[in-house]
Amino acid sequence: MKLGIKGWIAAIATGVMIAACGGGGGGDSGVGSGGTGGTLPGPVDGFGSGTVTGFGSVIIDGVRFDDSSASIETDRDPSSPSAGTSSDVKLGMKVESELSADDKLKRLTVSPEFYGRISALNANGFVAAGQTIVISTDPATPTVFEGAGGLADLAVGDIVEVHGARNAQGEIVATRIERKAPWNETRIRVVGTLAELDTGAKSFKIGDLIIDYASANLLPAGATLTSGQRVAVWSTTAISNAGVLSAQVVRIKNPTVADGAKVRLGGLVTSLDTAAATFRLAGVPVDAKNASFEKGTAADLANGRAVRVEGSWKAGVLLASKVRYLIDKGDAGVELTGAITDFVSTASFTVRGVPVDASSAEFSGGKAENLANGVIVKIEGAYENGVVKATEVKFSTTPDGGVRTFPGKITAYDAATGDFRLNGFEVAMRITDSTVFTNANGSAASKADFANGKRVLVRGSFVAGVLNAQEVKFVPDATVDIKLEGLLYALDSTNKTFIIKGVTVRWNDSTVFDPSSSSAADLANGVKVEVRGSKDGNTLLATKIEIKRTDLPAIAEVKGVITDFVSASNFKVGGQAITTTSTTIYKDGTASSLAAGRSVEVKGTLSGSTISAAVIEFED
Repeated sequence: MKLGIKGWIAAIATGVMIAACGGGGGGDSGVGSGGTGGTLPGPVDGFGSGTVTGFGSVIIDGVRFDDSSASIETDRDPSSPSAGTSSDVKLGMKVESELSADDKLKRLTVSPEFYGRISALNANGFVAAGQTIVISTDPATPTVFEGAGGLADLAVGDIVEVHGARNAQGEIVATRIERKAPWNETRIRVVGTLAELDTGAKSFKIGDLIIDYASANLLPAGATLTSGQRVAVWSTTAISNAGVLSAQVVRIKNPTVADGAKVRLGGLVTSLDTAAATFRLAGVPVDAKNASFEKGTAADLANGRAVRVEGSWKAGVLLASKVRYLIDKGDAGVELTGAITDFVSTASFTVRGVPVDASSAEFSGGKAENLANGVIVKIEGAYENGVVKATEVKFSTTPDGGVRTFPGKITAYDAATGDFRLNGFEVAMRITDSTVFTNANGSAASKADFANGKRVLVRGSFVAGVLNAQEVKFVPDATVDIKLEGLLYALDSTNKTFIIKGVTVRWNDSTVFDPSSSSAADLANGVKVEVRGSKDGNTLLATKIEIKRTDLPAIAEVKGVITDFVSASNFKVGGQAITTTSTTIYKDGTASSLAAGRSVEVKGTLSGSTISAAVIEFED
């Protein structure tokens, strides 16, 4: 039976389809972890722990890693990590990686430091479940926000996922704070250093949180808790009035790394012994006495300093060969490579899920007017005030045989040959008798409408260095059909506005809400929505708002350009393996429209490392 889109989502919720989805004071003084549930399966050839700083593959602490064959998981419940997709890896997240001998990612684990509700706010951050979280004021390591524009948008009671590193005082210095939808069930995760262990009462503390582990599943099996260990605690029960959390899982975070393996770590220096040049980073002991130093010397080591370290593993210690200090805004550089989505204007679009403002950027290979959904670009810039401020935008115009999308105004059109150019691109293009022409509303157009000065979206593939246009869509100069997706914040029900990714959205009595059972009353800070509408001055006037329930059984989603295209049932999107079935639903295209270079959004169920697509929507 072929389900409609709403029927498919309802089926997920009712189980018709099953998704195989699958601390404390003194700073970090335990040992870091990686891999499934925090323990790597046997000695690995390489291990890393750091912050995601870009995409186009995955960039961790400024180093690009090939993730084409990596399995991805999210370690919230440390006894049962969830299988994930490339879309689950986001800017500012702390991740742990298992590396092959040739430095390729074999496993990438998203590892938040905290998940739970805010109990108090202060000038520098907030308190949640007995943990103090502070916003980074260091321009070299800024705090990335999603579902909030900054600290001022957060409120007591908000559910947040926090990524970061513990400083010497045991505070979590956040690299990422994501506000979650308020309908999430109780889930609490705390990672930190075990202190004040009482084996008789079966309790210990992380920060100011008392943890009762009497009924907890202690992992690895047979392990023994001792003070000073770095542990991950998980529970789905609320903290008692006495400030006690009844843990369901306590995992000691220990990596199993082969001697001689390459190790890369990023974070804040803690437990520094200046004389011995030893310290801990991400909970791992580091010996830096034989290391070379970049942007400083050994004398500059201090607790709380942000560093990136690489070296080799020996007997449970990272023997550092290089220590690099992060000291200024230049060290906060972000690199993004991928297709543009959520395009509103030059100052507001998304690449690999990251909001970008290119209003002050230098352009190469094209111009600002060539920006549009589906266009492949490389962005370099720095995270600032909720977006990546692009310093350089480079268009990808190299012929590669795949289907490509190019927007712009027609120039140098020769009706006799069909040859033309698009203003801004140095790419030879040609229309043929087989080119399909449409208007922006989807109605048919013709070759007779093709003329210099008209704005079009050209889709085609390269043959002998010339882009042969398969489709030409005539579009208005001002974008009137905008699609924007993300976590809303700054909700103002009185004025009927909210913000997504820095864009103010306004709704009115004519706005349609989806599903039909929803309404404006279901809007709340942290809720994920998809908005369709048109620009109205400096705001986006919504014609339709789709509310996406994140408390449903896992629905895997990924958005990006099709690559590694083998067939209509075997390709990748954003590095994520995709397969289709006879019941896959297509929007704004058909199965025959699938091709390398097309920009799509895929929704489906995850089995192993492959998404079985239930819905594929064409974005370009």
